Amino acid sequence: MPDGGLVVDDASLVDVASERSRWYDVDVRFADPDLASRHLTSTFKSEPIDEILRVIGLSAEVRFERHGRLVTVYAAPRTSNGDPVG
Repeated sequence: MPDGGLVVDDASLVDVASERSRWYDVDVRFADPDLASRHLTSTFKSEPIDEILRVIGLSAEVRFERHGRLVTVYAAPRTSNGDPVG
């Protein structure tokens, strides 16, 4: 896909992070290595990085903290019965 677009078909988060980190010049770290193996299917155009992180967060049940160029991936919080918060 041209202009920074990306089609993701059952790709691991580590693969998506690697591709997008080059495009947006950010460093992605996983707080828990198990999160890197979660999978995602989506299509991205040239949205701002914050929008891409929002979509990935909802789809893969993760959350992000961004400090400058560093983006850290965490497991999404869950309620007491195990459902995702939000």
